[in-house]
Amino acid sequence: MSIAEQREEDGGTVIVLRGSFDATEAHRLLDVLARLPASARVSVDFHETRLVDDCAFAMLADQAIAEHGPTVELVGLSRHLHRLLRYMASSPVLH
Repeated sequence: MSIAEQREEDGGTVIVLRGSFDATEAHRLLDVLARLPASARVSVDFHETRLVDDCAFAMLADQAIAEHGPTVELVGLSRHLHRLLRYMASSPVLH
């Protein structure tokens, strides 16, 4: 499982991903996000992922960021994932 840790930090939720991030993990993460209140601030940390499936990442970006759920920040993205977000014309907070 790539969702390795979920913790509260500075008034928000930090979800740390490790290992591989594929469609199964994207669905799990979307389920976690769906259970959080719409007012929540969430940071999804990709620093420790070694492999991220483009389709799974696109599904996450499309569904989690576009919906009226919690505010989602994506951190630890590779150049490739930043580029993918630009192609999708998405506008999440990136670090």
